[in-house]
Amino acid sequence: MLLAPAGLLILLVLAALCFDLTLAFQSKRQLVELADAAANDAVTFGLDDARLRATGAYCLSRERTVRSVSADLAATDVGAEIVSVRLSPPGADCPTEVVVTLRAISPYPFSRAVFRHITGTTIEAHGRASAVLR
Repeated sequence: MLLAPAGLLILLVLAALCFDLTLAFQSKRQLVELADAAANDAVTFGLDDARLRATGAYCLSRERTVRSVSADLAATDVGAEIVSVRLSPPGADCPTEVVVTLRAISPYPFSRAVFRHITGTTIEAHGRASAVLR
């Protein structure tokens, strides 16, 4: 009889940890999907129109790609921040690839109740997209 409450308490703590880790995994998957979508949109909307008309080359504009990624983040409720938006190849005159890195904090709602110093984990995701003319 005395071990039943202790066993129940241990079971509740383990269930809370499982819930927190599942929430962190879901947040990571959501952030990866957002980074991939933002990179894909940045390749599409980041086209340098003036250069395409002048030379016929599909090149990305840094300003337009960053603006596109910012607009994608503003349209979601993920609470992520932009770590970097890199155009590739590095130093190229006409970049055709974008790499987006995002960061967010995934909270641990139940672990915080038991362990006060554990509030959440920082997650980071990378998305990459290339422009290919067909």
